[in-house]
Amino acid sequence: MPTPEHMRDAELKYFASFATADVEAIVGLFAEDAVVEDSIGGARMEGAATLRAFFGGGFEYVGGGYSFAPEGSVRVAGNHAACAAIATCDKADPPFRLDTLDVMTFNEAGKIIVMKAYWGPTNMQSLSSDASDGATAAGRAMDFLKTLGT
Repeated sequence: MPTPEHMRDAELKYFASFATADVEAIVGLFAEDAVVEDSIGGARMEGAATLRAFFGGGFEYVGGGYSFAPEGSVRVAGNHAACAAIATCDKADPPFRLDTLDVMTFNEAGKIIVMKAYWGPTNMQSLSSDASDGATAAGRAMDFLKTLGT
């Protein structure tokens, strides 16, 4: 089983890779047959090729890299790691902030085999002076997610 330090570092690298829109660094953290639910209960993506398209499409959707900062420490139990984080998509149209909780399960080789992101439309806030932009951003994000996965 991977060490707690390995799982913590992998989750932190995952967040840090969003600043530069480094799809290959993100996908490299996952096992070839990994499953991602982002958000949970919504789009379900399986396999490296699908994840590559998902993350790449997400960066296109929000206008490139963005800040994805941990909110507190990474919690580790067994082969699972979880951390709340704040994504600030300031180049998106409209710009928004998303509060999420990402939970990852690791295999024996230290790769992520399951990642579930816990968030919904109420976790999106507008970064503009127009409060309705948060709802607009949430609607567009949900529409984008409907085009993905199974």
